[in-house]
Amino acid sequence: MTYFVQWQEEYALAHPVIDEQHQMLFLLANRLFGIVEESGQRAKLQDLFTELFAYTQKHFQEEELIWQPLEDSLRQRHRSKHRELKNSLQEIWSKDSIFTTSDTLYWLQGWIQELLEHITQFDRSMYQQLLVSSSVADAQHPVGTMPV
Repeated sequence: MTYFVQWQEEYALAHPVIDEQHQMLFLLANRLFGIVEESGQRAKLQDLFTELFAYTQKHFQEEELIWQPLEDSLRQRHRSKHRELKNSLQEIWSKDSIFTTSDTLYWLQGWIQELLEHITQFDRSMYQQLLVSSSVADAQHPVGTMPV
């Protein structure tokens, strides 16, 4: 398989669920790239694009649940970034040109770059905030004690 973009450990947050889902997004993007390289695969391209969109929505929903313990303003900004990425997918999907090789490759490069920036900046920051807030909560309420 020719890889459009390869997962690298430097992208990992050390959160098993989120890292696994991010790797799946890379896998789907690489599969989409592989289909684009084949000519005459419009139906497969549509199916895979639909799968990428559905998985992206699933991932964002699950990730937002993980961030639930964090401050509302942080979650709102993160949710806003998720909306931007989903809107980008929807905008491209609505264009017939997505199913031409050059346009798909151009779109895929841009979307993957946005996703990478999101993972390495926003997700990493959110996870660090989650670790800090968990450490504070654990310190305030050691195991075996009840909060007052």
